[in-house]
Amino acid sequence: METINERIKQVRFYYCEGNNVAFAQMLGKNPNQTSNWVREGYSVGRGIAAEIAETFGVDKKWLLTGEGSMSTQDGGVIQSIGNGSNNNTQVYGESLKKENEMLKEQVKELKEERDRLLSIIEKLTK
Repeated sequence: METINERIKQVRFYYCEGNNVAFAQMLGKNPNQTSNWVREGYSVGRGIAAEIAETFGVDKKWLLTGEGSMSTQDGGVIQSIGNGSNNNTQVYGESLKKENEMLKEQVKELKEERDRLLSIIEKLTK
């Protein structure tokens, strides 16, 4: 059976591509603290689970118990600006996703340009 630690790791992977620093920043926490949460056997309280659920828009019941699915009904990332211990923390989950997609497109274009240039070089060296 999957543990809460594994489910937190899934959230971190899905929303932050596994990047613990980005995950910690989005929660307004120290990366050392958030890395503990994914360690098997580390006790994660309901308060932490609630913060993760609220910040990333995941289902709190799923996070705590594994029942149901990860996403909430709207399935979106919640954009929040501070709450309680997260004062002055800005979370831009959707913009990070969009930026990631743009970067992937740029990588694709650069690979195409590289292939075009390699083709030209090959023709010139014949």
